[in-house]
Amino acid sequence: FFLMIRRPPRSTQSRSSAASDVYKRQVLWNEDGSWNLVQEVGTFLMELVIEANNKGIYFPLWTTCQGHEIIAIAIAGDYRVLSYVNSENHIGNLSFTEAGNSNSQIFQYMSNSLKEALQNNSASYFNHNYAITTQTLSLIHI
Repeated sequence: FFLMIRRPPRSTQSRSSAASDVYKRQVLWNEDGSWNLVQEVGTFLMELVIEANNKGIYFPLWTTCQGHEIIAIAIAGDYRVLSYVNSENHIGNLSFTEAGNSNSQIFQYMSNSLKEALQNNSASYFNHNYAITTQTLSLIHI
């Protein structure tokens, strides 16, 4: 079993990031900065995963895009952990860390040809207005 949390498609075809920004603010947090139900449920699920793993039960939580943001916000306890980025309609490569290559129970079985394609063939599509930077990750100890 794995859980995938991802952002649904935008409601507008406009290239403006305003629709995405409004959507994200409505989905993850309320105007006063408090979490709404989506963030609360994501936090609850993350806590269940942590509890299972602490008991020695391998229970991965797979997330993409907004799911990463939900986890970072939950760990930091503050939605301001996200940084604004300009990465709309961007095609690029993935980078696998050494730890991800050797220790990941998800990626260690990925074929070398698929890893090479993801790393070298511009096979990934990015469309983000907010992200968790490596600097932020080091500050919140993820």
